[in-house]
Amino acid sequence: DGIEAAIKIRLLRGDYYKNLPILALSANVVTGARELFLESGMNDFVSKPIDDIELNVALSKWLPPDKILDAGISSGPEDSNDAQQDKLLESIAKVKEISVVSGLKQVGGDKKLYLDVLRQITVLMPKDIENINASVRNRNWKDYSIQMHALKTVFANIGSAFMSEWAKNLEIASNTRDVQKCLRETKYFCAEMRETYLNLTYIFARHAESVKKDEAAKKKIQLIDLDEKLMSLKAACMECDTERAETLSDELKTYTYNSKVDAEINTIIEMVKSFDYDQAAETIEIMAIIL
Repeated sequence: DGIEAAIKIRLLRGDYYKNLPILALSANVVTGARELFLESGMNDFVSKPIDDIELNVALSKWLPPDKILDAGISSGPEDSNDAQQDKLLESIAKVKEISVVSGLKQVGGDKKLYLDVLRQITVLMPKDIENINASVRNRNWKDYSIQMHALKTVFANIGSAFMSEWAKNLEIASNTRDVQKCLRETKYFCAEMRETYLNLTYIFARHAESVKKDEAAKKKIQLIDLDEKLMSLKAACMECDTERAETLSDELKTYTYNSKVDAEINTIIEMVKSFDYDQAAETIEIMAIIL
């Protein structure tokens, strides 16, 4: 958990780890919680639900001045695929227990960001289910509690209040050693997760098919130019430069080389969308050798 992570970070050698700002972001506001966070080596505390003003004050306090930009800077032109995004969101709104309206509120109404978050969560769901079941088999209730704590926030972020509340109740049950409740409900909880995963996977796949109509409009790209763009994307991924990685991915969508390479590029783009930068960089490296 956060406290354990902070303690381990502070024990690492080097001034970087001793001076690195660490902020607690927690709904735990009981008496003494702040002191517990600070004693573990954290610098500050921001409570949940998150208040924009409180969060910005904390960030302004601990971020280096050169990393803080004027809030008035424009994020750029509207997404040219806004109509496609609306169509995709309409389909997602039909998924049981997901409120797109609530999910968009979590990201300030940013449709692209919400869809990116949803894609990332969907990709990770099978692994989450596997980890939950492993914790139950091993009777590892500490890991189980950590997983449910994370999923409570995950589902809240995509607008699934029902699943968020269920995860919260299972987290409480594991912490209070209500083993019977965990054993009784986990299989149903995981079944709901799998149903959500299958529905979202189908929707994203169907959406991908619909945008294939735009493939004919793609521009043919020469190998030397493709290699240059892929290397630039690899560098952006290795540097975790989200904005540059997204820009380069969007640019790559407008080009075509051949069906096999295009498919690989689409896979890389999906990795970038899911913030799996290490895997994207590794895949690009393998592609470079093959090309």
